[in-house]
Amino acid sequence: MLQHGNCRTILHKMNMEMYWPQQEVFLMGTLALFSEKLIGEPITLNGEWGYYFNSEDFDSLAQQLNKYKEAGYLEFDEELVKVMSLNPNGAPPFGTQIVSFTIKDVDIAKVTADLTRYLKNWRNDKLLTNAAHKPDDSTHQHDKLLAALARIYDRQDMPRISSADIYGDNADYELPFWETVLAPQLIDNQYIIRQMDYDTNNRELPFVDIKITDTKLHRTLELAASSSKPISDDDPNELEYHGLRIQRDNSVDYHGVAIHLTGQENAALRALMEQPNEFRPREDIATELSVKNSEPTNMAKLISSLRKKLEATIGYNCIENKSGQGWRLKIHPIE
Repeated sequence: MLQHGNCRTILHKMNMEMYWPQQEVFLMGTLALFSEKLIGEPITLNGEWGYYFNSEDFDSLAQQLNKYKEAGYLEFDEELVKVMSLNPNGAPPFGTQIVSFTIKDVDIAKVTADLTRYLKNWRNDKLLTNAAHKPDDSTHQHDKLLAALARIYDRQDMPRISSADIYGDNADYELPFWETVLAPQLIDNQYIIRQMDYDTNNRELPFVDIKITDTKLHRTLELAASSSKPISDDDPNELEYHGLRIQRDNSVDYHGVAIHLTGQENAALRALMEQPNEFRPREDIATELSVKNSEPTNMAKLISSLRKKLEATIGYNCIENKSGQGWRLKIHPIE
């Protein structure tokens, strides 16, 4: 599109596309989300915004801008100054020279559409690379992002995530950082990027500040942060059974979707999850309940209430009852 243009055109017609350079994904993301940073600002080779275009000389900077213009992404003006000619062959004593460019307008809708299409191709493993090392697929990249967010979320409600947080410091090839952090906003609407840039003291270190808007992701990170805290010997264990989890703080979720239970319901569920797929008699559940100092007067009524709340989230009745043996959980794993 903007670099290796002819090759990209051919590949696009064949339903194939190359990975974009990270600088290009960064610039397209900036134009889509923060175009006001660039509109009206002078762009020079060594100025504040020159590194956005990754140009080594003034001619390549002009070529980059013209490619973006020809693609329909932006419009820009050239700033000219008069310069004295030192040509001894009778040329006019003064000429003009371009000293900077100014972006006048950005077609945000087109930039966003093309960037989102590229990110979907990345998600669907449709991109090609000429490098010997191909980055891990998007699922693994997203898992790394979530792991980094979980580590940081306990300290920052609106976390800042850098490439070092996700990948460490020792990667020896170009990692798809910008694809990884842009996709949750532009495809999934999981968060809002509040800032995206490179570290002032290290142009090799990209980062984003985000505000999480998706309640499921918010709860998942909240639970992960809580679960990561040190526990004493008196704290309950974390239990998991085919996507149903009870955290150490006794919060419950099914594949990240929160299930709100009373203290009695939570204690009964914990008793069932300690030995899933086995029938637990009334006495075993009552023992767990007595730990909470709240033994119910009607066990059947309690289990019925728990069953309904689980079914509302999981989608089917997952507590079985067998006369004389008690109750058991039976959750089907998701393939």
